[in-house]
Amino acid sequence: MQAPKLKGKKLQINAAVTDWSYAEGAISYTVTFPVSLAKAGIKPPSVLGLVKVDDRIDVSAKVVLKRS
Repeated sequence: MQAPKLKGKKLQINAAVTDWSYAEGAISYTVTFPVSLAKAGIKPPSVLGLVKVDDRIDVSAKVVLKRS
């Protein structure tokens, strides 16, 4: 598998897989991993200089694999 890219930069990620199950011919699971905006070359946005966004964003996705 190729490393994921964000804004053209390859990122090394360590993902956690949870809630996996196999039922009715399908495998489902949740994958979660953090992304650093700074490592991707993205400046965290701010709103009127008062509210700041953390450098770390947690990504979570529900995946379902079915045989076709």
